[in-house]
Amino acid sequence: MSNIDENSRIVRNDSIPTGVIDGEMVALDLDQGDCFGMDQVGTRIWALAANPGPVSAIVDQLVSEHDVDRATCSTDVLAFVADLARSGLVRVLKE
Repeated sequence: MSNIDENSRIVRNDSIPTGVIDGEMVALDLDQGDCFGMDQVGTRIWALAANPGPVSAIVDQLVSEHDVDRATCSTDVLAFVADLARSGLVRVLKE
């Protein structure tokens, strides 16, 4: 999944059970026996990925909500989304 860029369209995998504990998302992959914890920004990305859309829209939203420059935000979001995709928590949609 290393070919994810800002134009990639993603959507979260809602078949994975999730919950919020102390404002942070926890996702459980019951098939693999994995548990994933997300900090506040990861939880926000998860919320933004509820509807299919480009990674660029997530970056734009986070830049508007946080004191971060766009280049840094983009790099961090792309790395996080790639991790989510490798773990099966989000799907990269075909155009």
